[in-house]
Amino acid sequence: MPRNEQVIRFMAILKELESPQGLYAPRMAERFKVDRRTVYRDLKAVEDAGHPIYQDTSGTRTVWRMSQGYRTGIRDLPVTHGEMLALWYAVTLVSRHAPAPFEKDVRSLIKKVESLGGNGNGFREAASRLFRPLIRGAKVKTGSLSAIGDITTAVIEKRVVKIEYLVFKDGTVRSLRIHPHHLFEYRNGLYVACYSESHDKGITLAVERIRKLELTNEKFELRKGLDPAESHANSIGLGFGSPARVRLQFAKEVAAYVKERAWHVTQVVKEIGDGQVELSMNVCIDYELLGMICGYGPFVTVLKPESLRETVKKRLADALRQYD
Repeated sequence: MPRNEQVIRFMAILKELESPQGLYAPRMAERFKVDRRTVYRDLKAVEDAGHPIYQDTSGTRTVWRMSQGYRTGIRDLPVTHGEMLALWYAVTLVSRHAPAPFEKDVRSLIKKVESLGGNGNGFREAASRLFRPLIRGAKVKTGSLSAIGDITTAVIEKRVVKIEYLVFKDGTVRSLRIHPHHLFEYRNGLYVACYSESHDKGITLAVERIRKLELTNEKFELRKGLDPAESHANSIGLGFGSPARVRLQFAKEVAAYVKERAWHVTQVVKEIGDGQVELSMNVCIDYELLGMICGYGPFVTVLKPESLRETVKKRLADALRQYD
């Protein structure tokens, strides 16, 4: 049958591409009694499926080969449905960004794994229906995809980067020399954890605020304490500062939601009667904490510390005056 013949030819082409002698198109055409254009179309299909192939003109005749180090033999590796679903879920995660970095790479990886066999179109369609991204509040990273690529290279190769960075507080653009250590995601945004030569300390930068980037050939040494989990350990988000014991009382209307959230590693949630709960944790008082408290409006009361109570009272009073 024509379809079976195409599959058989496709598998033979893969085997020839991996062989020491490579694939010689005229010989392949003769073997399967097709014209050379059909073989070249098959080679294009192999390339579109994600296999890195190239023309080798070093010998007496031109042959096609698989790029060195690439093994199509991994098709014998068992790939479970759960592992394939994990890849599709990864597409959903990267799709939350605008534009989405690495989405093309993840989809290409899925295509390569599917080409190994075992997962047909039916599974692909079902998986794409299972996970659907709901994008709300994603940071728009216009022109930042190339920056992400350079930052990735800088992290891997430990290279110093020169950037022009838009400072959020005053809207100025500042020149910085940074040593990128980590690239991480937080609330639909991408951030760089790095050492700044200008600040002489570790800082966190939002990728979408990088206006210009130059990847240098200068190397840097890795520093301790720049892991985001460590540098922001006292915050419920990306803040910095010394921790204080914070106690918050939540009304019954939001108690269930508060209890099911992991706010901080030091949190303690206890029921205090009438459906209310108290949340206590050792965290720094930063804009993330203030935003969370004010966001709950009349359903939360700050119990401790007193300085935080006063700050929240002033913010709410200022907000109320906007409606006078």
